[in-house]
Order: sequence, then structure tokens, then C-alpha cells
Amino acid sequence: MVPWMILPHTIVQTVLLSFSGLYYKRGNIHPKRMKTFVLLLVTAVLVPQGSNARDLTLISDTHYDPLYGQAKGYGACTAPSPPLGRPGCDTPPGLLESLCTDIKNNARHHTILTGDVQRHKFNVSGLSISDTFGPICAKLNEALAVNEEKYPMVSVAIGNNDLVPNYYLNISEENKYLKQEADVMVSYKVLLETESNQFKKCGYYSRELSSKLRVIVLNTIAWCYCNQAHIPDTVKDPCGQMQFLRDQLRNAKGAGAKVIIISHVPPYINVWSVLKNKKFRSIDKDMYWKPWFQKEYNELMKDYETTVALQFFGHVHLFSLQALENGVKSIIIPAVTPVYSNHPNYLIATVDDTTMKPTTIRQRFLENGTWHEGTHLEDTFGNLSDSASLHKSIRQLLTDDESWNKFLNHRAGGRAVRPLFPHKVCDTWCRHVVVCSMFKSTYEEIQECVNPGKGNHDRSPRGLALVTLLLFVLFWRTLF
Repeated sequence: MVPWMILPHTIVQTVLLSFSGLYYKRGNIHPKRMKTFVLLLVTAVLVPQGSNARDLTLISDTHYDPLYGQAKGYGACTAPSPPLGRPGCDTPPGLLESLCTDIKNNARHHTILTGDVQRHKFNVSGLSISDTFGPICAKLNEALAVNEEKYPMVSVAIGNNDLVPNYYLNISEENKYLKQEADVMVSYKVLLETESNQFKKCGYYSRELSSKLRVIVLNTIAWCYCNQAHIPDTVKDPCGQMQFLRDQLRNAKGAGAKVIIISHVPPYINVWSVLKNKKFRSIDKDMYWKPWFQKEYNELMKDYETTVALQFFGHVHLFSLQALENGVKSIIIPAVTPVYSNHPNYLIATVDDTTMKPTTIRQRFLENGTWHEGTHLEDTFGNLSDSASLHKSIRQLLTDDESWNKFLNHRAGGRAVRPLFPHKVCDTWCRHVVVCSMFKSTYEEIQECVNPGKGNHDRSPRGLALVTLLLFVLFWRTLF
């Protein structure tokens, strides 16, 4: 959003009309300049008096690697490498600098980072938390407008790679890495001291951005099958996080405030795993969250759907979203790191400052050293604020090839230059797995959507061979 759009309506009109009249009187009617003034005038007239909007910069999975291009760099980049990164490697300093410059030129107000701040295999890198979290916090703060508010302008969630070891959240003891991350974020004014006290316990907290908007930051590793520090199923509310969420939502509703929820691992099915194995295996292998946490969480989203405006997650690296028939829409923010061959990219959501519903969501992506404006999400999915319309648009992806191809561009980070699927080609079954996960939530619902009335179909070569053998035996028996 350009700064003049947030000026009072009458002032904008007066200033623009005066300037356009001045140009006309002086005879300086250069075609390009006149076109610009006409566009500004039209916009000024169309903006309702007193309307305001808020820009949210949405980034995820930065996986910042200060050792990129050095002997201890992650992946293939252990020798001098392209300064803006390459597939197979994590985010280098040059890419972080380029990203934040583009954010500075295109966004304002607030940045949301949904986790995996630091590089893969951090635990064997020899790096400190200050080496990874420090530059990220500093650069993201610099990229935004001067902060005249009392609250931090950057909200950060914790991802699995921000836990050491990876995916390890032990709720029975103090986590020294969470403490270090909190201390670094406080030092860069990304986290308040009062927030850090809560964050150090299990990596979750909440903050008020204004009297009208609050952000709740969750650590969903606590609810995830992926947690390598075993939490017994008898623990009904690890770290008390679900009760914390319930209390925060109730307080926000009572205050008439809207809420944005951010975290890392989404309450989705692991689409990549299902596609890779060519079948549904079991709920613990295919779903990210344990079902009882997913059920309780989704019920809260239904109960507070007029309070929670949006949910943002990361982890998957590829863009997706979910619009259930009842509840709050959620978006997977795609990755900055190009490690898995996506374009480095991020989103900018412009939301109404009263309802906090999105009016537009832009995708910015890096290609051949230059940042580009991708297709806006509303050009693919229609009205982003209308859940029923969004739900219908998602269903159309099953049969509408034009919409599907637009979605693939979003999924790949702005432009689908290569097929980002485990087996390269995405056939009809693959397409159904992807799309059904966008409007169905439970494991059983998704399977039924993909294979109506047929249950779990094994599409692996071994499974297909067994089916073929069975049919051959049945055919052979009919001959005798």
C-alpha cells in the first residue's frame, strides 16, 4: 500500500485535484504523468471516507544459513555459490538482504514469520542462536516503516528447526534454546519481556497489536506426531497451551477484538508423504497433528469464527490453504528458502482494519535475480473474505484446469517452472489428494473425498501388483 492511501479521504482528494490542476495550467500534460494523476484521482474518489487497511507481510521457513558457500554450509553449498541462493541450499545472507529490501519497497505495518527461522541441521553447524535469529530479527525490523507503536512490528513463531535437536520439544524440563531465542528476540525488540516469560516455557505467547487486533502465537509441535520428545497420550494439554488459547480467544471476544493465529506445523494431512507413498497409510504416519488435538482446535475455530480472522502456518514450504465449511480459513505461507526447488517468495495480505478480513493477498517471488509480482490470490480463488465462495473455488480445482494451473503457480512460489511433486507428474488421484486436503480436515473425510465409498486404496506398485494377481486368479478359476 502506498502511504497516501492512509490519509484522510478529503485531504487526498484535495491534494490530488490541486496538483492535477496545476499541471494542466502550466501546460505540462505529459501523457505518462497525466495517466498517473488520473489513476490517483480515481482511487481517491473510490476510497470510502474513513476507510483504513493494514498490510501484513507473511513469510515462512527462512532457514537462514550464515555459512552458505562455506565448508560448513548446508546441503550442496559448501563452496562459493550464487549470492541469492540455489535449489538444494538454504537461505544465504544475500537472499535475506534482497528479501528485506523488497519488503521495504512493498509492505508496511507488520511482519509475520511462521517458523523455521534457522537452517537445517543447525545442531551440527557450530552456529549460535545469535548467528541465526539475530540477523533475521534485525533485517525484518529494518524493512518496516518507523515503529511508532508500543508493540513489536514482527511476530515470530517457532518451527521444528528452531528446536534443538530438530523436532524435539521436551515439556518436562527447561529448554535452553527457547530461552536463548527469547533473549535474542527481546534484544532486537521483536519480543517484549512480558511475552518472553511465556515464550520460554513452551514457545507460545500472545500480543495486542491494537485495541482491535491481537496475535496468538502457538507452538504446534506440542500437538504433533512429529515431536521426537515423547509426550504420553495421557497428557491432555501439553504445556497448558490449549487452555491458554481458549482463554485468549474468550478475552479477545469479550474485548471486541479480532485475532490472527500463527504457528508452524498446520492441522493438515501431510500431502507430500501421502503422494510419495502413493497411498494412505495410517493416521499417525499421514497426519501432522494427533486427532484429538486437531478436533479440539477446530471446534474452537468454529466457536470463535467471528473473532478469529485468519490463521497462518508454514512448514510445508509450498503454498496451500484450507477453507472448511465451518471454521476459519487458514493459509500455508510458502518458503523463502529455495532448498526444495521452489522460488524464494512471500505474501503481502492487505486486510480491512476493522474486520481484519483480507481484501487482497499478493505473492512476491524471486526469479533470475529479480523480485516479481505474482498472481494475486483473489484472482485464483475469488473473494477471500467469503468462506462459502472460497470453499466453492477450491472445489473447482478438481475439474477446472485453468484454476488448477494458477494454483500450481502459487504452490511453487510464484511460477511453476518445475513440477514440485514427489513423482513429478500429478495424476488425477494426486490432484484429488491435494485439493481434498484444502476443504476437508479429518483423516477419514479426506480419504472419502479422494476415494468416494472405496476407503483406503493402495496405489503403490506393490499394491497394484497384488490387485492384478488377485484378478488373474479369479479369472483363472472361472476357466475350470
